[in-house]
Formats: sequence, C-alpha cells, structure tokens
Amino acid sequence: MFVWTELQTGQLPGLADRLRAAAKAGAPAGTQTAGAATPNPTRAPASTPTALDTPTAVAAARPTAVPTAAPRPTATTAPRAPTTLAISAAELDAELKRQVANGAVPLRNPVLTLAPPDRVQLRGGVPVAVFEVPVEIEARLFVDDRGALRLSTTRVDAVGASLPAGVASALGQQIDAQGSQAVEAALPPGAAARRVAVESDRVTVELAPAASSPSSGSVG
Repeated sequence: MFVWTELQTGQLPGLADRLRAAAKAGAPAGTQTAGAATPNPTRAPASTPTALDTPTAVAAARPTAVPTAAPRPTATTAPRAPTTLAISAAELDAELKRQVANGAVPLRNPVLTLAPPDRVQLRGGVPVAVFEVPVEIEARLFVDDRGALRLSTTRVDAVGASLPAGVASALGQQIDAQGSQAVEAALPPGAAARRVAVESDRVTVELAPAASSPSSGSVG
C-alpha cells in the first residue's frame, strides 16, 4: 500500500533514492545483520598444573640417590709360608772333605751317605798307631730347641778290627761337633730351622719365619 501510494503521488523515484542511501550508510553501530554469526570469543581455561608439575611431585619423581658406605678394607695378614732349603748330598760331602783336609776330623778318605729319614752315614779310615782301621759312623740329624741343626753320633763300628774305647768315643764327639758346624753353615746367617728331613740325595730344612721364635723338636 505504501509503495502504491508513493507511486500514485509520483514520489516513487524519491523512495528509491532513500532506499539506496540507507543501504550505503550501512546498519547502525551495535546492530547485527540477520544470519551473521558473531563469534563469541571464549577465554581459554588456564592450564591447571598437574600433580607431576608441582615441586613436590617433581622431587618425588626424581630417583633418590641413597649414599652407600664404602666397604672398609679388612686388614688380613696372610700367614707366611715357611721357607724350605735343600742341602744336597754333594754339598755336605764337600764340606766334610774340607774339614778333613783342615785336620778337624781324623778320618781319611771319607764317604758320606744319606739314610732317610734322619740319618747320616760316614765311611773312612781312622789311623791307629801304624795302622788304618776302616770304620763306619752313623749320626742322627735333628733340630735342637734353639732352631739349630745338630748331628748326634749313634754308632761307631770298626770293620774287620776293633777300636779302643777312647778312640771311638773321641771320634764320635768330633763328628758331632764338626758335622753340626757343616750342616749349620749351609743355612742362611741367623736362620732358624723348624724341622729337617733326610732324603736319599739331599737334606731338606724347613726354616721358621723370621718374625716367630724358633720351635723346638726334632725329626726322627
């Protein structure tokens, strides 16, 4: 009706002009055109720290280094093994011949033989007046209570003859003294023996450790 009225009154062109002006001016501020979706900005929720982000949780999550005490070195003293010394039959025989040459033992052409487990045998000739009487001497080798090696004559026999009692006794004493010096000279200076064993080709001496006192006893 309004358009018809405007058309009858001859004002239709003016109405068209007013519509175009209104379209150019645009909608008033604060108004929205129909169908235009206005985004509704929403504030992103602040991130809530999780349990693993808290200092306590972080500290709990870290592996705890538990200090362990270093093991103390245990002072152990290994027992010192005794030193074993071997004296060959040839060495003893050479020492005996040296003493015979010095006149310490009145025995000519001596021959030494080792008799296990603890015996030393000597064969030779003993001058009696104008004769030379063959003899066999047997002595026991042992360790005394001071750790020294000792010979003790157990038998003096004449072969095919007889010896005066005084000669046999004196010969035995000389063998004891000089023979003990011979076997003792084969040990290191100041060494003490623990035990001794006679073998067929050598004499084996077990030395006592230097820190301990010599043990007493004998072998045989």
